[in-house]
Amino acid sequence: MKSRLFLLGFFDVLSVKALNQACDMNSNTIKIVVRNRVGGSDMKKTMLIAASAAFVMASFAMVPVAAQAEAWGKCKACHNFDEKGKVGPGLKGVAGNPAGKADFSKYGDSLKAATWTWTDDNLRVWMCNSKDAVKKLSGDDHAKTKMPPQKICDAAAQDEVLAKLKSL
Repeated sequence: MKSRLFLLGFFDVLSVKALNQACDMNSNTIKIVVRNRVGGSDMKKTMLIAASAAFVMASFAMVPVAAQAEAWGKCKACHNFDEKGKVGPGLKGVAGNPAGKADFSKYGDSLKAATWTWTDDNLRVWMCNSKDAVKKLSGDDHAKTKMPPQKICDAAAQDEVLAKLKSL
């Protein structure tokens, strides 16, 4: 996604080509190109406008990063991204492996007795609502888990989490 900002007034109007070169959102690098036509006391105004423009453009660039951080923030609260347990088990090696079988001593009874594997579909159900998922995946209407529902139900957010889990 490319964003273009036209600074008028005290600044020369930059061409679209120059703006595309100045604002490369794909690399999350933002450069503001300012050419001041006036000098003296208007320099403070010039710098204030340029800083404001940089802030606005940076907020546009950070939207996807913020959504990803929110989903991972939920995981990071209780899990490490290695084998080491925290409140919950470490997440390294979870994807594609049997549920409740990692080296972690705090599993609830339902996960200790689990017979399912952490496939993409099972992980998606779990991320959206672990309390309902443990009942569905175990086939036991009375099954319980210590993990609270995370409500990561958006497919794009789930894709990000699954990609990260597989990369660990």
